Amino acid sequence: LQNWLKRLISNYRESTDELMQKFGTTLENAASEMFTFVMYSHVHSTTNLCEQSIRKMIGHRNSRIQLKSDRGAENFCIMLSCVETWKLRKLNVWDELCRVIGPAPASDN
Repeated sequence: LQNWLKRLISNYRESTDELMQKFGTTLENAASEMFTFVMYSHVHSTTNLCEQSIRKMIGHRNSRIQLKSDRGAENFCIMLSCVETWKLRKLNVWDELCRVIGPAPASDN
């Protein structure tokens, strides 16, 4: 696989087309990490899992006007990032929130 990739990179780098040469350089720079998923079974072959997990945060970040300030938007993104990370790790989100910010106050009812 590595030899095939080296030949592919070489073909692109030796091209007379500048765009192809640039693509060859990009491939060369990424080559060491391109097939990590083959060697390590816990590494996903695509970034879809990561992209799906941050989709909610991006939507909320883009509607910052509802959060009233840049600081509010930043805090919200940090909180949502934590929540989505805990979900991916299959942790109980409520327990993790309580661990990080403390238990919810008792109601006065």
